[in-house]
Amino acid sequence: MSSQESPSSHKKFYDFRVEDWYDCCFDGNPLTFVTKFMPITIEQANAVVHLYEIFHKYPRQLIPELSNRTDLDEEKVYYYLKGAKVKLMKRFANCEPSNIVENFYLFESVSNEGSEVDLENYEPNLRKQKIFTQKDATLIQQLALNLHETFESMPSDCEYRNNGYFVRASTRSPKDGCLKHRESFMEHLKQELVKNSQDSNRELTYNEPLAVVRTLNAKLCVQNAMQAMNLVIHSERMYADLFRALLFIDEKLKKTPECELPGQKFVARLFKKMKRPEYEFRVFVKYFEKEMKHQVTGITQYFRTCYLEDIQHGTLKEQIQKGIEELAQEVSKRLSTTENFVLDVSVEYDKNETGDCTVSKIWMIEINSFSKQASPCMFDWNDPVSNEILMGNRPMEFRVLTKPLTLKEGREELAKDIREMLEEINGAVPPEAEESNDEDKKKNCSIQ
Repeated sequence: MSSQESPSSHKKFYDFRVEDWYDCCFDGNPLTFVTKFMPITIEQANAVVHLYEIFHKYPRQLIPELSNRTDLDEEKVYYYLKGAKVKLMKRFANCEPSNIVENFYLFESVSNEGSEVDLENYEPNLRKQKIFTQKDATLIQQLALNLHETFESMPSDCEYRNNGYFVRASTRSPKDGCLKHRESFMEHLKQELVKNSQDSNRELTYNEPLAVVRTLNAKLCVQNAMQAMNLVIHSERMYADLFRALLFIDEKLKKTPECELPGQKFVARLFKKMKRPEYEFRVFVKYFEKEMKHQVTGITQYFRTCYLEDIQHGTLKEQIQKGIEELAQEVSKRLSTTENFVLDVSVEYDKNETGDCTVSKIWMIEINSFSKQASPCMFDWNDPVSNEILMGNRPMEFRVLTKPLTLKEGREELAKDIREMLEEINGAVPPEAEESNDEDKKKNCSIQ
């Protein structure tokens, strides 16, 4: 910022939605990935919300006949509902964008016919429930077709054009959606655990979070519109963001549901497959009034339980820090803002036969607000020392794990669904591993 400029002349960012910063960070020398934006209407957003609710908030609507069955305990009811939900999920997954209404909503199974309902083999009839309507199904079909067209419009000359696609909302991604497809996720997780064991020449339980990160990354790469919609409609994150956007729209706008939803779009990006997706970092960037410029105050590995072995050796850590600081300055220049912000970046590097590593590219994934809404990863918003570092009142720190977490430490940080999968694959944590010292964990597992 020149001496003639004032902070008020600079851009203001609130949620740091992708569409707010994408153009300036892609034009010229691209810092981020090829991206297209797809507006969604108020009624389309409502349809996504309704479909999520019928799957995950009010599943009893799937088998309305259960309300008359007083002879069933809660465990049996849950069993039948789970079976119906799985069938419905598979039915949606097998649709094409053009036949969602016919093959998903209007589908009616002959197995449901008869005087007595066969709860064991029940196929949900969506016309019997009142949350997700046929009009909603038409809108979901329309969304899927629009998404297909958006994918097809991606530039053909991009080097990673054929990797696949990544879909998110303006504010957040549906990364939790892939966990709803348990069988598929678990099968890929098994493969990653075996690969990790072979590559490290260690036991299958070694650095489990690494296999989890690589599985999550792979499952977010979709090849078509229906795979993308499968993530969207099962994501609580997407549901919450769309619900919030709908909650705060103007009363006059509510009377025109065919109008575009303010504050949210579908964001489609070409997926860049990373050899090491675990090398993702969160970067805290603060604007200093006195110096009239931004500076990086903290860097942390994004996946806080994942041990990054190569960063422990040679100059890789120093290269990453230098590259990140240069990227942050370039982003600051392009944004032309005096606001603090948080960058998420992904690092690619080459490794030769002697084990030496050279950073080849640092990609900007997204920009987030500098607030407690952004996870601090290996920092802690409630810790006074962390706050002083991130606010620039202490020297910049780059925090990473310096040794793998124990089996117990690694699992207790993971989502319940993933912990259960790991227990099924690798067994429970042995009793002798149950004891751990939190102070030793802090001391040995972060570079400060």
